[in-house]
Amino acid sequence: MDLPKDEGTPVGPKWERGRAGSVSPSMEESFLPFMLRRRDTYNPEVGPPDGGDEEDLPRALMQKEQDLQLAAELGKALLERNQELAHQMEELRQESTQKLERLQQEKHEQRREVRGEWRASGRTRVAELESELAQLSAELGKQQSEQRQAERERTQAARELADQNQRLVEQLSQVSHAIRTALGLEEADV
Repeated sequence: MDLPKDEGTPVGPKWERGRAGSVSPSMEESFLPFMLRRRDTYNPEVGPPDGGDEEDLPRALMQKEQDLQLAAELGKALLERNQELAHQMEELRQESTQKLERLQQEKHEQRREVRGEWRASGRTRVAELESELAQLSAELGKQQSEQRQAERERTQAARELADQNQRLVEQLSQVSHAIRTALGLEEADV
């Protein structure tokens, strides 16, 4: 995909900025252009599109193959994006865990200092650290919730893509069968 130098977003279908500032496809119908432009493809029960003759069958088959290739490329892009998001989420989880451990260690050290010289002022610091720890725990919970939601969304997108790929494979099989049948009938007539 082409990336403009000043924007950093792909040219073409609608792309949006994700939570972490990364670019992701919006998965709207406009993102799937082959769905919009191929509604009139060959249907073996109706005949070739536009009332054309059987010379249109190879073109229709070639278009189905192109549609399938486009769907495969889209699937690959979604899979790569899914892997990238999973990697980012793992890094965020590790970072949050490290921050939490560091704060717990600081809290422990502060408690030791408080017991020694700074009992009165130490209690305030401990309360602040506990408050920070509670906030970080809440942030971690929120991040984990967002991670689960993102995983559900990726799973749904992958499921929809698999269903679409299956439909394209079935359509391609039908067209291929129709072409073989038509070619078999012509050879029988000769």
